[in-house]
Amino acid sequence: MAEIVYRSATKSGVVAFKTLVTITRPANTTAYAISDLINGNGAAGLISIEFGSEYANNVIEVNNVEIISSYGDAATKLQAGVFLFNAVSILGAADAVQKDDNAAFAPTDAQVLAKHEASFEAVSTTAQIGSGAYSILASEKAVDAKLDSTGKIYAAIIANNAYTPASGETLTLILKGYIL
Repeated sequence: MAEIVYRSATKSGVVAFKTLVTITRPANTTAYAISDLINGNGAAGLISIEFGSEYANNVIEVNNVEIISSYGDAATKLQAGVFLFNAVSILGAADAVQKDDNAAFAPTDAQVLAKHEASFEAVSTTAQIGSGAYSILASEKAVDAKLDSTGKIYAAIIANNAYTPASGETLTLILKGYIL
């Protein structure tokens, strides 16, 4: 579950937010292929980001997305993109395996498009953060997405290259923007 770092109302009633979601891989170093879903430790379902029921069905503007890895010494650094959804079960119960961690994920699937809210393209990894971490994705593209009926949105991190995580590696997904 996401941690809402802050929410603050502006003069116009728009609420600024910053969320942090951390995925930890205790001992699982199973390799990811291109287009595999990264959602943590074999879990089924997408990463849940909860804004609170008072924001049910609200539109959010996400204007900054970042993924940071703790594995700064990785020989091959992860490249990834982020897709936002307003439903946790993007393909339905019959296709649940399609949303499991480390399963192939096709965000262009026709069944997904109806619930697909926004995407942030994968980029090459170049930004080192000290010696212990690196930035995988840093996008400042503003997109709108709709929260679900409980005030949540769901994120899919999709690998854009073959990647083997380190034991104990953490991936932190950071979203910043406004609740409109």
